[in-house]
Amino acid sequence: MAVKQLSILARNRKGSLRKIIDIIAASGADLRSICIADTEDFGILRVISDKPDVAVEALLDAGYTARVRKVVAIAVEDRPGALAEALDILDDAGINLEYMYSVINGEKDKAYMVLRVDDNARTEAIFREAGIQVLQEEDI
Repeated sequence: MAVKQLSILARNRKGSLRKIIDIIAASGADLRSICIADTEDFGILRVISDKPDVAVEALLDAGYTARVRKVVAIAVEDRPGALAEALDILDDAGINLEYMYSVINGEKDKAYMVLRVDDNARTEAIFREAGIQVLQEEDI
């Protein structure tokens, strides 16, 4: 089962990130991960939260462009080459990787990665078959 991620469009201006974080906090949702990709004028925040539907509703009510999207999260061994091996599996299967970012976790020997791909169900099945741990929302 894919993990829900919030994607939020924000102006690249002083205080914008703080306002978004305040709205999410006031909704009662807790952040698990945040990634920001920006341009000169706008940024896209990608957030994993314990209550994604609550957080996105609060952001929409505040006038932000936001949506919930499903992504794949995996745990790979924390060693040189492990991520490259996982990406090779995607390449060999012809799965397109749109973007990826890491998530801090408490496991010393694992690296958590979030991936946006063109086929979540197939990607999860391929990773499981290859022995790569597919994470659920409660794992993050």
